[in-house]
Amino acid sequence: MRTEFVNPFVAAALHVFRQELKEEPRRGPLRLEGSRVTPGEVTVAVGVAGDVEGLVLYGMDTSTAQRIVASILGIPPLRVEDDIMESGAAEIGNMITGRASMELEQQGYTCDITPPLVLLGRNILISTVAFERLEVPFDLATGRVVLHIALRQRMGARRKQQAGTANNLLINLLQSQPAGES
Repeated sequence: MRTEFVNPFVAAALHVFRQELKEEPRRGPLRLEGSRVTPGEVTVAVGVAGDVEGLVLYGMDTSTAQRIVASILGIPPLRVEDDIMESGAAEIGNMITGRASMELEQQGYTCDITPPLVLLGRNILISTVAFERLEVPFDLATGRVVLHIALRQRMGARRKQQAGTANNLLINLLQSQPAGES
């Protein structure tokens, strides 16, 4: 997994959580994920196609999704109906992936995203065959949201322009790891 594919998603998630939820997220420890199941009770899946291809999953508990959507709408969490919760969770995934894909475009990679798909229930099999999944958890006052980033450069794809150099993924991301975690 390349740094220049992951960093835009981390930056976009931080921006969207700050902008939409008006809170400061805390990123947890990173890890490569070997699981083939959904990462939460509510999982938003957004496909990425173009020079960069793969899938990004956003997993959270139902109560977290309800609190996030309620916070955005300015209503108490208990009033969030299932269809509104699903739509709101999908929109959070869409905003993060859309923002990250714009950054990838600025780096010279063509990048399109699919409409978000919401999966409800725990342990739904969703295989990202031949893709590593990097797990990036974010702790918020509203709960935990875990991004599973499974991206790679499409075979034969070339960057359209050079835009800075990317450090080794683990070195770059571990340097920004919260103190005391590794």
